[in-house]
Amino acid sequence: MYAHWTANSYTVTFNANGGSTPSPTSKTVTNAQTYGTLATTSKAGYTFAGWYTSASGGTKITASSTVSLTANQTLYAHWTANSYTVTFNANGGTTPSPTSKSVTHAKTYGTLATTSRAGYTFAGWYTSASGGTKITASSTVSITANQTLYAHWTDATAPSIPTYTAKYTSGDATYTSGNWTNKEVYTTITSTDAESGVTKIQYSSDKSSWSTLSLTKSGGITKNGTTYTGSEVWTVTNGRNETVYFRACDASNNCSGASSAYTIKYDTEVPTCSVGKSGTLSADKTYYVSSVTLSLTKNDTGGSGLKSYGLANSSTVNYNSKTSGTQGNSASGVTWYGFVADNAGNTAVCNSGKIVVKSTPPRIEFALSGSTSTATCYDGETGAKIGTNTKSVGNSTHTYTCRDSSGLSSTCSQDYKSETHTSTGEYSCACTGCCGTCKSGWCYCCCGNCGTSTYTVVSKSGGSYCN
Repeated sequence: MYAHWTANSYTVTFNANGGSTPSPTSKTVTNAQTYGTLATTSKAGYTFAGWYTSASGGTKITASSTVSLTANQTLYAHWTANSYTVTFNANGGTTPSPTSKSVTHAKTYGTLATTSRAGYTFAGWYTSASGGTKITASSTVSITANQTLYAHWTDATAPSIPTYTAKYTSGDATYTSGNWTNKEVYTTITSTDAESGVTKIQYSSDKSSWSTLSLTKSGGITKNGTTYTGSEVWTVTNGRNETVYFRACDASNNCSGASSAYTIKYDTEVPTCSVGKSGTLSADKTYYVSSVTLSLTKNDTGGSGLKSYGLANSSTVNYNSKTSGTQGNSASGVTWYGFVADNAGNTAVCNSGKIVVKSTPPRIEFALSGSTSTATCYDGETGAKIGTNTKSVGNSTHTYTCRDSSGLSSTCSQDYKSETHTSTGEYSCACTGCCGTCKSGWCYCCCGNCGTSTYTVVSKSGGSYCN
């Protein structure tokens, strides 16, 4: 008798050992037959090395391997780590040394390339030209393809020391640092930086504590190539006398040295002045009866100091540096003006008010027509006719008092006497307080024109004249 045998079947389960889920996850095999087609799996960064009877080590099982099991079995995927080429990009630096290297998945990168860049400090190798992940010698390789690493740099060079210009916001005129002004000023600060670029402009009064300018005039920093500029408006504050320094800082927080001193001085206070008068007033205090002495008083109120001044008898601005003057006769009145200007451009004008100086009283002239005497009064300054007075006279005196508009007065008397008209006859004309000339055989007085009061009149050829 012979025994007959039936081969046992067993289940083989596939363990991806870190890889993707096997397909299929298991299969049935028969003892003494071949395993046949085995499962498939994959693992990023690795090459599949086969199915083994142990997770590490063991016997490799292939499709043609003969089943010799006595129980169900688990087969484990084995893996071989891939190698990749890492290329180094200096990103603006010198050629890296080496330019590339080979790395193995799941291992560390090891020693990396070296490079340098003028004006910069090397910040490391990164997976992107900007941003990315930093890779060091101890970083574990996790790539699944060749890789490029990029050098990153930290700007180590400060921007240039700023220069500045200043102008008035009301126009294009230049303001000079240190001068006084009463107008709004803005300052344009300029610096150059060929590396990371200027990101802020600061100011300080002591070169140790710095504040960032808002640059309101320019709306921030503007760039033209490697040149960076920004403009700041300085608020007009009376009495402001401020000296500051500027510096520029870049994106890496490197800051330049301090600029030269910039001084802004504001004075918005108008200076004051007055024109004083000294002289003898008339009884009614409406005019002066003698020359008037004028004096200019001036004062700076804002701190910038007076720059120029003048005193003149005209409203036309005249900085003649005079502080005194004299006004003589001025029947119609004259106004004197004082002018002052400070170093910030503030100006003031003052005046004396109208000054009337009248020292010459009216004059009176007499004329006789028949028996009527006419006294005519004229302004002593202008000669303008003021008025007349008439009187019927025989052998009598005509007295007249005349007053001008300013109150000056004159009183004059004319004595009239009978005369005898003969070819050789003579007569006298007595003038009291006046002096006179002869007309048509009669005398009349003109005040103040001569110093004698008695005249001898000689009648000749029907006319008379003063002898």
